[in-house]
Amino acid sequence: NNWQYAQELPTSPWRSSQSIPRTLELASHDGGLKMVQEPVDELRTLRGEQKSLSNLTVTNDTRSLADWNIQGKALEMKVTFTPGNAEVIGLNLRTGNDEKTVLRYDVSEETLALDRTQSGQVDFHADFPGVHVAPLPLDNGQVELHVFIDWSSVEVFAHDGVVAISDKIFPQPDSEGVEVFVEGGSATFDRIEAWPLKSIW
Repeated sequence: NNWQYAQELPTSPWRSSQSIPRTLELASHDGGLKMVQEPVDELRTLRGEQKSLSNLTVTNDTRSLADWNIQGKALEMKVTFTPGNAEVIGLNLRTGNDEKTVLRYDVSEETLALDRTQSGQVDFHADFPGVHVAPLPLDNGQVELHVFIDWSSVEVFAHDGVVAISDKIFPQPDSEGVEVFVEGGSATFDRIEAWPLKSIW
């Protein structure tokens, strides 16, 4: 949460939520040590039937993953892609009528961004809509993402937890779509795996 708008969240009776439980450790990275964080293994017990696809090449286009039955309000995804000659590669999450949460990788800048400016209800406070960016160099020419999508949150772990971004979102309940997109060239989604998640209650 953010104290700038904590009392103005469009929720009732609860206010915000905790992130998913994570493991924290020091790991060797880029010639030094880095604090990394990853989802706890126990979250796998919530997984439903796995959906997957591989070697999907996209050129200057947006493709819905509904054909592979990848959609929902509570979803875990693992995505690996090779940028090729593309400029931007990403995922549109919780898509619906004029709303989406955008996870975008900029190849030239080597940055990962989570954009919630179109994520649903964002006008309750001026500081809520925004784009949160983290540096993320390619790893052996690829990007690996582990994404958890929930009713009102998106949590992203990249390259085994070297980068983590978490955001609250407030989309409509029927905004359940997931899309992949590529801009400025071609990129290959080497592997996409997805699991619908059961409730913890």
